Amino acid sequence: MEDGIKIIEVQEFVRRLKYLIEHKKAKLSLFLGAGCSVSSGISTAGFLVNNVWLPKLKEMEVGNEGNFDEWLKLRFPEYKKDDAARFYGEIIESLFPTPKERQTEIEDLVNNCDPGFGYAILAKLMEKYSVQCNIILTTNFDDMIADALYLYTYRKPIVIFHEALAGFLKIGDTRPAVIKLHGDSKLSPLNTKDETGTLSDKIIPVIKNLFSETGLIFIGYGGNDSSINNILEEVSRDEGSFPWGIYWIGNKIPDNKMGEFLRKRNAIWVKHKNFDELMLHIKEELELELPTIDRFNILFENLYSECDFLAKSIHEKPDSEEKVLLEKAAKRASKELIISVEPTSNSILPSTCFEIYADVKAAMTALSKPIIPPMFEASTSLAAAAAAMAALSKPVILPKFEASTSLAAAMAALSKPVILPKFEPSTSLAAAMAALSKPVILPKFEASTGLEAAKEETSADVDTSQDHKILKGGDEKKNLVNEDSAVQTS
Repeated sequence: MEDGIKIIEVQEFVRRLKYLIEHKKAKLSLFLGAGCSVSSGISTAGFLVNNVWLPKLKEMEVGNEGNFDEWLKLRFPEYKKDDAARFYGEIIESLFPTPKERQTEIEDLVNNCDPGFGYAILAKLMEKYSVQCNIILTTNFDDMIADALYLYTYRKPIVIFHEALAGFLKIGDTRPAVIKLHGDSKLSPLNTKDETGTLSDKIIPVIKNLFSETGLIFIGYGGNDSSINNILEEVSRDEGSFPWGIYWIGNKIPDNKMGEFLRKRNAIWVKHKNFDELMLHIKEELELELPTIDRFNILFENLYSECDFLAKSIHEKPDSEEKVLLEKAAKRASKELIISVEPTSNSILPSTCFEIYADVKAAMTALSKPIIPPMFEASTSLAAAAAAMAALSKPVILPKFEASTSLAAAMAALSKPVILPKFEPSTSLAAAMAALSKPVILPKFEASTGLEAAKEETSADVDTSQDHKILKGGDEKKNLVNEDSAVQTS
């Protein structure tokens, strides 16, 4: 116990969290600060002030001349490096005097960042416990929690980034809600002392109502916003507020109004700093599953299907100049889809996408999956195709089949089924390809006496005039070369 604040370790906190959620059906709101987004590549206010904005402001005002520390002491007499976040509003206004400058600066800082590990787990927590833990309050300008919900779950959040949207928050709703108390990076974020000094009259009653029914968990927050402190102080007058308690997760209790509020309300202090590690503890205790690639596979499989359907519907149109243009465009779109998406063990390509996918090393990843030998255009010799097939950097086609490993490894597996485009399945790789002297069929080519022979006959020409033959198992392969399919050698 420290000045009315109970101190617990993070392991006890996650056990209490589980008990509250699963046994007491407690409703909890989470308040996220800038510390949660550090591992996502977004700097905290203190870091920006100390390492980015102050040096830039000094250079802007006096150039490179003079001592930095002397300038800082004169410019901001009360400034303390270890409490830099408290000067955030004053310094950002000095450096960027117009709202548009401040907005573009914030947008540049959060652009091109993706939610880190902690946000992924938090999204899964909100998905699993959509009644108990579905409301986030934050002073952050970034979109990390909303992005995590979009990317890693099927729960699309309502994001309240402006006072006009406050009325859409329903405490009893199970839809995830993100309340951005200082606005959004793309739409006039609140930065200066005056801007963050008070909350909107439309937001305040919503927050009061929320705090009357939920507990509150602060994570990664410094507690330096006067508007937040003011509303917490006002809510504190109602003894019935925060019925499920208040938890402060951080490495210290703030020495400001936030600290006073925490002491007054007998908050529980969880001495822990790292957001990602905290969420890992929560994942283990509440048995949350990590996000999987399935979400993205479904998205791209739907995209493949739509592309396939579109191409087929275009093909069925009456002949016209527009049809020719659309077919060319559809073919390019299919090829772009294949090249742009990394192959996975579950990758499925539409039937219209039998184009070059990637090289063998990249495309084939599992020995236990069916393989498709590479597809080559009509060539003057089978030797060229055989050489390309042997080189592990040549393109491979995966029409509606999962990926394998390199052709060399797949050929060595000896017990795995192989399917050749436009041919019936062979009995096995062992039967089809165990010996280089056995006949083999490549797409758009007739049977040869074998890959080995093809490699040696570097000038061999292939007559593709006859119908393709079916590769069977057993000894029948020895007689696969039909007398009607002539292999011309020079």
